[in-house]
Amino acid sequence: MGIGVIVELNLKPGGAKLWTAKLEERFPKTRMWKGCEQIYFGVDQNDPNHLVIVEKWTSSEDYARYREWAMEQPGSDEMQSYLIGDLKTTYLDDTGI
Repeated sequence: MGIGVIVELNLKPGGAKLWTAKLEERFPKTRMWKGCEQIYFGVDQNDPNHLVIVEKWTSSEDYARYREWAMEQPGSDEMQSYLIGDLKTTYLDDTGI
């Protein structure tokens, strides 16, 4: 069974615009990445600087390879500079239900 990943980001003002633009460029490649079954990006209705990414991957190894690639992409350092604190990442085992 696959894994689910929920990533929550709290950003400084102006960060959501940058992150949205970068993810819009990046996600077409992500969706074609080996093991990516689904990826969704949303903005909190009550806080536009709180972003959430929900992902489903066939394995933790595929996700780890993807994350390594993603962190090496142009603009990643700039994206990280808008973070308040660390990313909150939750890993879920797929129950198949």
